[in-house]
Amino acid sequence: MMASVFGLAGCGSDSTSDSPEGRRNFVVVLVDELENADLIARNRVKGDRRSYALRATLKGRRAWAKAEALVHAHEARLFAALAPEDRERLHALLLAIDRATD
Repeated sequence: MMASVFGLAGCGSDSTSDSPEGRRNFVVVLVDELENADLIARNRVKGDRRSYALRATLKGRRAWAKAEALVHAHEARLFAALAPEDRERLHALLLAIDRATD
């Protein structure tokens, strides 16, 4: 879930500001939507009445597995024309770009 939240690009500044408060508000909205869709459940954290522990529901785990399988199938089709060493080189280059932009 966190990859989905903080990995999104192009979201409006009203929902994702660079401030911690803006990110927190966005996460709250996202968690509410996931909970309403029965993909996650929120449980109180013992000893901290303001915190919740999030856990995937059965429906959420099934949705994640389906999405993950679709991503892997898409990647396999996308990179099928590349030789294994070319895939490794592309992966290394993309990692270098990612590290440089952190």
